[in-house]
Amino acid sequence: MKHGPFPPEPPTALTDADAIRSNDWSAFSALTHMEDHFTVKPWPGGFSAYYWYLTFEDAELISSARQCQQSLSSFGLHPVSLSSLHMTLCRVGAADSISDAAIEVVTSSAAEALERVDSFEIEVGPLAGSSGAVRFSVTPWSSIWQLATILRSLSVNAAAGTASKPLSDFRPHIGIAYSNRRQEIAPILERVSQLRDIVPVPIAVTQVKLVRLWRSQDSYEWDDVATIALR
Repeated sequence: MKHGPFPPEPPTALTDADAIRSNDWSAFSALTHMEDHFTVKPWPGGFSAYYWYLTFEDAELISSARQCQQSLSSFGLHPVSLSSLHMTLCRVGAADSISDAAIEVVTSSAAEALERVDSFEIEVGPLAGSSGAVRFSVTPWSSIWQLATILRSLSVNAAAGTASKPLSDFRPHIGIAYSNRRQEIAPILERVSQLRDIVPVPIAVTQVKLVRLWRSQDSYEWDDVATIALR
């Protein structure tokens, strides 16, 4: 089963926080069920792939995520480890199809390109979700979009493959819990709506990571391959 981006339509503006948050919430609240993320998005045993990530260790964000996870703990959701909060920017490719030399080219090219990209700030929250996960909205999208555009282009060129889904499908977010069964969404929506009063957390984005990602049962794990600072 092929699943498109969520929300299905992008917000009306990449810089308008209200438009982004409203679009996220409208799409999530229109669902009738949550699906089993791990069935809908199968991951072959032993498979790993390279991705560009933003990772988050901010204490205030971790506290906010913990509060939400605890409040949602009765709904059959698998929490994301608080040490593993992240945003996926793009996929580079399967680890078994990209050589170490190609990864070195990807990394060095990104380091050179990102010397000219300034650090920036985002706000994480309020809580929303998709058919397979509960997640924080992130605003604005403009600088994230610029960063993803650069990394996708470099990854395609250096790895001689398709880096990721089309950029038009990109929906920046930070997941905090995956649905691990099909279930009616109404009680989850009610609880998430109560948690949307939590104040969004400002975060400085100063670096990106290239990671090798794999899935272990109901969680994702990764090794850092490279960390590249923004200007």
